[in-house]
Amino acid sequence: MQRSADGVNFSNIGFVASKADGGNSNTTLDYSYVDTRAGSGAAYYRLNQIDMDGRGTLSKIVSVKGGELSFSLASVYPNPVKSSLNLLLTSHANNNVLIEITNIEGKIVHKSDRNLNSGENRININLSTIPAGVYSVRATIKERNESVTTRFVKN
Repeated sequence: MQRSADGVNFSNIGFVASKADGGNSNTTLDYSYVDTRAGSGAAYYRLNQIDMDGRGTLSKIVSVKGGELSFSLASVYPNPVKSSLNLLLTSHANNNVLIEITNIEGKIVHKSDRNLNSGENRININLSTIPAGVYSVRATIKERNESVTTRFVKN
């Protein structure tokens, strides 16, 4: 995993080993990484995937706006989603979070309230009944008027 403050100059910030036997797989494997040293400003991230032959492939650059929120949506995976979406939320305190998933027309296709504990929280959402498309997931803590949103693709 690599991070940049300007979107141009990247530094390695972490390593996640392959989950596949022998480091090679023909199936989709889910990975996550939490940047515990992220600042409060904007940051840019990319993945440098190193293959067995030593060649690397860089992912698209993703920008993340930091701030002083009481929680963060650290990861949404897998992306694209087949039937089950996983959210990794980090919270500085116990909170109640509203999860809303909307299609590209803005129609809510999933809505649920979840409790967050202080620290890392993993939430699994079954999306097997929604059609393929591009969706947004928004996590909101109403008591603090805070929300974070990201997009994902459903196959």
